[in-house]
Amino acid sequence: MADFKRILLAVDFSKDSEFLIKRAMELANKHDARLFLIHVVVDLRGHLLERIFMSSLSDDVEEQMIDSAKKQLRELAERMGVAQTDCIIEVGSPKAGILKTVREHDIDLIVVGNHGVGGTDILLGSTAYTILHKSPVDVFVIRLPKNSISVEI
Repeated sequence: MADFKRILLAVDFSKDSEFLIKRAMELANKHDARLFLIHVVVDLRGHLLERIFMSSLSDDVEEQMIDSAKKQLRELAERMGVAQTDCIIEVGSPKAGILKTVREHDIDLIVVGNHGVGGTDILLGSTAYTILHKSPVDVFVIRLPKNSISVEI
């Protein structure tokens, strides 16, 4: 098995986030690795929702979204015992943000959660599916509890 030293877990602040962090921490401890958490704030500019509901997304709204994500990530990390210096906020596409962070932080393992819903992952272009197939590093997929319904990370 590879010697992982820098592990990245994407979190979406759903009820599954703490479960995933616990599992990723077990993996990090087993490998004596550093665990990084990332949350990607989806950039709504140019998306269909923005075109329908707003003539233009103000910089204030985007800053509020980023500030809220920073606060939530800081609180989650503190609760779970993850260092604040290992928390990353990106803005844009979750897939692109995760892959960018892999390069910028010399990550050697990505951990993702998956509900195991089958073929719909392929049809819907899930983040987990894309990461699994486009990642330049190993990907560890954690099966989420069956009774868990969550926004995908």
